[in-house]
Amino acid sequence: MIDRGRQEALTGSLTIGVTSLVAGYYLAELFAGFQRSHPSVRINVVEDAPQFLEHLLVNGEVDLAIMVSNALGDPQALVVEVLTSSPNRVWVSSSHALAARAELTLADCAAVPQVLLEADRVEGVLRSVWSRYGLHPDVMLRTSSLEAVRSLVGVGAGITILPDFLYRPWTLDADHIEVPTLREAVPSIDVGLVWRRGTRTRDVVSEFIEVAREQPTGVRRG
Repeated sequence: MIDRGRQEALTGSLTIGVTSLVAGYYLAELFAGFQRSHPSVRINVVEDAPQFLEHLLVNGEVDLAIMVSNALGDPQALVVEVLTSSPNRVWVSSSHALAARAELTLADCAAVPQVLLEADRVEGVLRSVWSRYGLHPDVMLRTSSLEAVRSLVGVGAGITILPDFLYRPWTLDADHIEVPTLREAVPSIDVGLVWRRGTRTRDVVSEFIEVAREQPTGVRRG
């Protein structure tokens, strides 16, 4: 364990893997917090899809990754430390017919057009939910663009179910998005640190993990 009172002595390099979805919400604050304490450490960032990040982790090409950790492809080979669990919510435009209801069911959601975000295995978690309840959502679009989802929901073209850390009440065009209560329990989306199991962790990696544990992970609503 590093002497936290001698942070200036920490040097070396650190390679972090991130997915595009998580990078925009968790990377910057962790990066800045670590660099303030350890300015002599060089951080390299690799962005890739979840399955490729797992491959890089197992091969030792990245030290650790920040990613959605619900459905890892090879969980036996990797260690996960969850930083935050973000509940899934229904997003609807203020002008949408469902916005008038205080509570929605998954059946209500399945009956209207939906915009699905295909990124970071989020859609896989929800696919298992639809299957469990025997529902088949009316999908109008599958996209990897979060802003496309947000904009289409904002104009009332469809609804979506996404984790709370991605939620913003306004679109770029100033359309308002509401999050009514969902009656059924839907699994949360976990964002965590992931690294290869069984490897001797270098001091610089251990210290980044410690900084990540101390970093606030509250969802910004602005």
